Amino acid sequence: MIRFLSILSALVAVLAVPFLLKPEYEHDPRLAKSPSQILNIITPHSESIRREFTAASRKHMRETEGREVFIE
Repeated sequence: MIRFLSILSALVAVLAVPFLLKPEYEHDPRLAKSPSQILNIITPHSESIRREFTAASRKHMRETEGREVFIE
């Protein structure tokens, strides 16, 4: 039982940390154009793959949906 509780608490901590440490958006200069949506993606990929995915996703949303998104 103790092992189960320790695993469960570790899982909750791992899932909660990104949401607790996210930046405040009111003063974030990256949101100057005020995108209509903010999308949080948790991924193990390298920074170069994240940049490519971010650029392609923003372009896709702009062309197909006609709105700006901010991918975090």
